[in-house]
Amino acid sequence: MGVSRALASEFSGISFKYKFTESITKEQIDLLHRKGLKIHLWPVNGKEDIEEAKALGADFIQTDTF
Repeated sequence: MGVSRALASEFSGISFKYKFTESITKEQIDLLHRKGLKIHLWPVNGKEDIEEAKALGADFIQTDTF
């Protein structure tokens, strides 16, 4: 539903709460990219999660880790 709303509103991307109630896959992120959208994952904390988010192809990663 978020993708449809983003496209209908001509947004450049969506924000996704990482590892909250739903997960996101590389395939889903690839689909967003094919539709011309970017993805922002937040909060991505911890070295392993940051590396995983990068491997998924996230365009933006927000972290509370210093």
